[in-house]
This record gives sequence, structure tokens and C-alpha cells, in this order.
Amino acid sequence: MDNTTKNIVLATVAVALLGFAGFRLLGGRSDPRHLPDEIPGAGVCLACGLEVQYGRAPGESEPFECPACGERAVLPWLYCYECDHRFVTNLIRNEDGPARANAFPICPHCNCRNFGAFMPESGRQAPVGDAPLPKWP
Repeated sequence: MDNTTKNIVLATVAVALLGFAGFRLLGGRSDPRHLPDEIPGAGVCLACGLEVQYGRAPGESEPFECPACGERAVLPWLYCYECDHRFVTNLIRNEDGPARANAFPICPHCNCRNFGAFMPESGRQAPVGDAPLPKWP
């Protein structure tokens, strides 16, 4: 086999592999623009203290409505990877509207920013405790 034929065969194989990879990456999705109807989360109601599993619509802002007391007081649990504590972000109180979650939280237990959403189903997060909850207005 001469070099020209070998190059054509290698180029054909490369194109076929790239096409297959693209199909595997994008082909399995029915509609890549479709967002889920609900995004699940684990949180706690600051009004009544109930821990809840909730579903929120994409774009819905915190706090969420509590299924027990009806208050919009459910905030998601966050998990600190430095101290292994769960915590809820502190609230910012508005004079002209409801309280809202702080967009730039820090762990109240160790004052770090190395945290993420608490996902109990992941099995990777093992909280040793909970930081105190902020007071509900």
C-alpha cells in the first residue's frame, strides 16, 4: 500500500471515529435545549424547621415554599468540604420586600467558601453536624 492510499484510509477512519464520537455525545439527547421541569434539592424551612426534599422550577429563586407551613422560607442545604458541616446561607433582609438568600455565602462554621449543594443521595458527603440556622424574619 503506497503512502497516498494509506493517508486516505487513515483520514477516512479518523472522520468515521469523529462522527461516531459526535453521535454518541449529541445523538442520545432528544432535545439539548430542553430543561427539566423540576430541579431537585434538599433544604430546610427556616419558619418551621422542617427538612424537605423539594423540586424547584428552573429560574425560580430562593426561598421556596414550605409544603408544611406554606411560608416561602425553604433554603437549600449547602455542604462545606473543609469542615464537613451542612449550612444554610444567611439572609439579606430587604426593606421593601421579602428576605432573600445571600448570593455570596460563606460557611458560618469555618468561614470558608469551599462548599457546594448538599446532595444526600451522592454518598460522598458525610456531614458531621449542622451550622446554626439563620433566624427567619
